[in-house]
Amino acid sequence: MMHPMFKTAFLRSMGWPEEWIENVKMIVQNIWEKNYQKETQEPKAPSQTDSLHEIDDWRYNNGSENDALQTYLALEPVLRCEDPIEYWVSQQNTQIVPAPLAQMALEYLGAPGVYFFIFCLYTDF
Repeated sequence: MMHPMFKTAFLRSMGWPEEWIENVKMIVQNIWEKNYQKETQEPKAPSQTDSLHEIDDWRYNNGSENDALQTYLALEPVLRCEDPIEYWVSQQNTQIVPAPLAQMALEYLGAPGVYFFIFCLYTDF
């Protein structure tokens, strides 16, 4: 779910029933609410000097700060993302997404075996 290129598409491609996918979404939402959402700070206003990120800033800042996870999941998957860790670090460093959302993604994607498992599924490793 937190891999920006796959999100729920990976689960669908594996033939998971929608009910299972909804259960996974609910589990991720519960983890977000229990462990990360409380840390969400007031979103920053779009930068006038960094026009490249204004649209991304707007997407996250115009929703409630409480549904940053829902906003992320509702966005289309990133078409090219070979390294999800690098992706989330860049999102966190540029403050495009709330820091707690990036932190959650980094902690779960950085868990031993998770990234390597996904890598093996989509490569000829």
